[in-house]
Amino acid sequence: MKTANKLKAALETNLDAPVGYQVKVQFSNNRWAELNFSEKIWAQQEFNRIRAQGIYCESWIVNATLEQL
Repeated sequence: MKTANKLKAALETNLDAPVGYQVKVQFSNNRWAELNFSEKIWAQQEFNRIRAQGIYCESWIVNATLEQL
């Protein structure tokens, strides 16, 4: 017999856990940066701005990613 409702792990159901967003940027000179945000809209706006520029802190951007923590 298969149950219809699956139980979620305690970590997945913790609504008090802070949710954050991180923008990771890799540069052409083997350097990197991680920017952490509490709001998704802020992270998305900064991610879009960095990608559009193509350069950040006087270094060419190789890769940029936006992740939810």
